[in-house]
Amino acid sequence: MWNILEFQKFNFVYLGVRIREEAEIIEGEVVEIEIDKSVQSGAKTGKITLKTTEMETIYDLGQKMIESI
Repeated sequence: MWNILEFQKFNFVYLGVRIREEAEIIEGEVVEIEIDKSVQSGAKTGKITLKTTEMETIYDLGQKMIESI
């Protein structure tokens, strides 16, 4: 008779997970770039306004993007 430990060795199931990342590329004209610096904490926040033939959208900028601008 098998003990529980031997039985558990044979019950491993290996699952493979494939993650597919999709990126949407938007081309347009940068209408406005706004970067604000907080007086109290010194943290910077930023927004960029992008205008395409179909829409005009405001995006928040991350810290790395703000520093590179």
